[in-house]
Formats: sequence, structure tokens, C-alpha cells
Amino acid sequence: DRHQVIPLTWAALGKKPANALPLTVRALLEQRCRTIAAHNLSLSGELLGLLAAFREKGISATPFKGPALATALYGTLSHRQISDLDLFVTEERFPEATEVLELRGYQVEDRAKNLSRSEIRARFKDVLFTHPGTGVHLDLHWSVAEPEFDRKLSSMPVPNCVRTVELLGEAVPMQAPEDLLLLLCVHGLRHRWECLKWICDIAALLLRY
Repeated sequence: DRHQVIPLTWAALGKKPANALPLTVRALLEQRCRTIAAHNLSLSGELLGLLAAFREKGISATPFKGPALATALYGTLSHRQISDLDLFVTEERFPEATEVLELRGYQVEDRAKNLSRSEIRARFKDVLFTHPGTGVHLDLHWSVAEPEFDRKLSSMPVPNCVRTVELLGEAVPMQAPEDLLLLLCVHGLRHRWECLKWICDIAALLLRY
């Protein structure tokens, strides 16, 4: 559970004969996977609503990880544990994107509350927003990495979307596989690959593309 690979574990073990797993373990995995699938569906609906809200304001936003990645890499929402939502916008549209989120009830994290928007963009690569009503966490990115982590990566343009993936019947923008590979590797490196799920994502991407 700490490595967020319960759905992948169950996808492999659930195909084995019933007596291959203790009944308590089988029941636990089944229940956790149902909960994860319901959570992922809820996040998917929120993501589609956010993308629509951004489009209304003429803001181009691209999902990163989350429901879109689950569908693109695994072909189903139920095979990837998703904890939050991530969206890329250009640095120029970040202030407007922030306003859209605030109108939808999202609140900015404490570390950014007392900073100007120029200070935020100079020090960070993203800002965390939380919706107090739904509990949804959303990271709004405008850069691949913080300047102090790697200046070359921090100044790299956000990869363009060249394709789409279908999510709950709607087309959602997606990065090219080679750009997605870079983004996933940078993300894993920044967090020292502490979560096995991120390595599974790399493997799934290489197998699929």
C-alpha cells in the first residue's frame, strides 16, 4: 500500500486459483481495489470538469500522471492508485489558472500564501491547491523542475501535447511517449524513486510504446 501497487498486485494474483491466496488476503485486496477504482472515477470526473473550466477561459492545460496516465499506460483506471491530480499550464497563464481554481473552491497551500506570484514562480515548479469540500489535492505545474534542482530542466518548455487519450468518453490531451518518459523520470528522480508505482509506470510505458 505504501508503494501504491495494490491494483497491480491484485491484477496478477487475482487470476490465480482461489486456493492460491488466503481468503482474508483475497478479500482485503478485492475491497481495496474497489475503493481505489471508485476514488479514481471521482478524480476523473473532477479532472474533466477542470479541463472544461480552463478551456472556457482559453487556457491550455495538460494532465500529468493521474487518471489520464492510468488509461494511457494500463488501459484502465482501476490498475493504478491515484492520490491527487496534476496539471501543466504555461508560466504565462499560471495567474489565470489560479483564478479558475479559486473560483471552483480550491485553496492554495500555506507555503505560497504570503508570496507574490512572481516569487512563487521563481522558487517553485508547482503549487498545491486543496479543495476543502471534496478533499481533492491538485498540483498546478508550470515547470518540469525547480530552479534549485536543475536550472536547465526548470527552463525547459513544457512538452506540447501531440495526442489524446480517452477518459470516460472524452478526449484528454497527452504528451508524446518520449516526453512522458522524460517527465516521469524527472519526477521519480526528484523523489529518489521512493515509490515502486513510479517504476511500474516506466515499465508500463516502455511496454506500451
